[in-house]
Amino acid sequence: MTTTSTTDVLIIGAGPAGTALAIDLARRGMAVRLIDKAPHAFDGSRAKGVQPRTLEVLEDLGALPDVINQGTLYPPMGIHLGPLTIPYRAMAKGKRSADVPYPDTWLIPQYRTDRALHARFETLGGRVEFGTELTEFTDHGAHVTARVTTADGGEDITARYLVGADGGASRVRKIVGVEFSGSTDEADRILIVDAAVSGGLSRKYWHVWPGVKGRFVGACPLPHSDTFQWMIRLAPDEQPPQDLAQINARIQAHTRNKQLALRDIQW
Repeated sequence: MTTTSTTDVLIIGAGPAGTALAIDLARRGMAVRLIDKAPHAFDGSRAKGVQPRTLEVLEDLGALPDVINQGTLYPPMGIHLGPLTIPYRAMAKGKRSADVPYPDTWLIPQYRTDRALHARFETLGGRVEFGTELTEFTDHGAHVTARVTTADGGEDITARYLVGADGGASRVRKIVGVEFSGSTDEADRILIVDAAVSGGLSRKYWHVWPGVKGRFVGACPLPHSDTFQWMIRLAPDEQPPQDLAQINARIQAHTRNKQLALRDIQW
């Protein structure tokens, strides 16, 4: 069964960009629909550093308190050279001023930033419609008609504006025919894993084990959890490890520490 509805703005993609726009429009009295084809909010850490100016934007949008509560300052790096761990402060603590009220990059996994924005949108009467996919749309000049599908069927939405905030593989961009210039360097790859670890790894450092030709293994503690974001830079022709046993073997071989063993992989 296909239903019909109207709105001022239909936003495709409920990541940080789409949700920030939804908040800004909703607080100005616009009727907004925010849809995302994923069944639920993204669960991985992904980008984990929110910059000072972005914190100001989050404050303006009303989402900053949750971001502050769910994050922390970055810890110093711990550079592992053989048996030595050398502390290194990659980010000096900034000085607060009237022009820069939030001087420090804030450590928070992206899924928590997403959820803080979603929660703020809900306080304005909005709702993220997960499991809702754009299939096609038609531009009529003064409005757009979009067909979306859900598990319950289809819906035709008439909107004054349609916004594509659906990422690099954007359905909106492809339908409109907008090019996405650039290229991917497949020889430079990093495997990222969110997981807890056994072996007594300190949470007071962002650990880095450097290697030859720029290869490294890193482990950054994610705040208010027992989880680290693990980063494994792969060689150009290296097959990435496929399961927990292979990931652990790869980390242990690089760090030369057989005590480190990942567990409870979340992403």
